[in-house]
Formats: sequence, C-alpha cells, structure tokens
Amino acid sequence: RVNRPFLALCIHGLCICTMQHVNNTITNYMFSAVYDDLKLVTYGSIVSAPFMTVTLIGGPYFAKKFGLEKFIRFGLIAGAVMYIGLFGMHMVMDVNPYVHMILSNCAMDLASVSIYMQWGLVSEAIDYNEMLTGKRTEGSIYGTFNLSRRVGQTVGNSAAILALGWFGYDGAATVQAASAVFGIKFLGILLPGIFVIGSWAAFKFLWNMDAETRTKLNEFKAGQQ
Repeated sequence: RVNRPFLALCIHGLCICTMQHVNNTITNYMFSAVYDDLKLVTYGSIVSAPFMTVTLIGGPYFAKKFGLEKFIRFGLIAGAVMYIGLFGMHMVMDVNPYVHMILSNCAMDLASVSIYMQWGLVSEAIDYNEMLTGKRTEGSIYGTFNLSRRVGQTVGNSAAILALGWFGYDGAATVQAASAVFGIKFLGILLPGIFVIGSWAAFKFLWNMDAETRTKLNEFKAGQQ
C-alpha cells in the first residue's frame, strides 16, 4: 500500500495490456467489417516493424537522456493523442484504410514503448519496497505485477468481443449497421486511447521516484552491502 511505484506499475500493467488486447482483437473487425479488406492486418505489421526497430534502437539513448519514466510517459501520451485524434478523424470524415493503418500502428507502437521499458522500473520498485518495509519481496512484487498484466489481457480479449454485441454487431450480416460500425471504431480506436491515458496517469500521479528518492535508495543499497 505504501509502495507508490509498485502501485503505479500494477495500474500501468492492467491498462496497457487491456489496451493492447482490445486493439489486437478489434483490429480484425475494423478491417473486415469497416474496410472489407482483412489482408490489411498483415500490411499493418509490416508498417509497424521499422517504426518499432527505430524506437527500440533509440530508446536507451532517450531513456538515459531524459529519464526512463519520462520517456515512457512521452510514448504513452503521444500514443493516446494519436488514438484520440484518429477517432476524431473517423467521426468527421471517411479515413483512407492505409491512413488508418499507419496512424493506428504508430499509436500502438508509441504506447508499447512502455511495455519494453517497464522492466527496469520493476527492479527499482522492489528495492524501494525493501527500503520502506525492511523486507525484500521480489516474488510477490513480480507475481502481482504480472497478475495485473494477465487480468488486463483477459479483460481486453473477452470484454472487446462482448461489447461488440452491445453495439449491434451481427457476425452473419454482410453489411453492419451504423451502430456496429461506430462500436468497432469506439472499441478499436478511442477505448485503447483511454486506457493509454490511464497508464500515463499512473506514471504521472502515482510514480514518485524523483532524484532525491533515488539518492536515498542508493544510500540504502550501499548500506546493505
């Protein structure tokens, strides 16, 4: 309860994994029911690969220059803005499928920077917990953090399919109703953006590892040796 970095990571894990699996689940419906071209899903991964390669190569440099959690927050808020902006575009115009593919994949990739970079923060939360409580509970912290991620994955997969029915999606229909098309766009674009904002908020308002706290933590670790 007193370990704010640990709580931030659990909320982040829940939100980011829910986002990821909602996005992955609804993407197939987006291209099959809205654009009537399922093969574009494959093209999306081709577009995404170079962007992620550049991000991962440059990630360590930016993390070192600006701080790991600041770099994570930037990726999250940039991804959320792209998701929300793309949803706004869909509300006022017919978005070209290739434009949608590029923007949605870039939004996903920016938000996913946090997934690749989060593990360095988990070890810091473990050290911080030991300083606060006098106990080193690596197994409990890793286990609970991974549980929050598994819950997000389960919710993302299951709730996305369930929610499609609320919007009137009919798997047997050749052409979906306008409400179903809106539901696919809401679930596949805006909802992931909302969950990304939740992840960003966890790092912005709960994460409290500043320079002063890290100095105290380093002094504590030095005293343990």
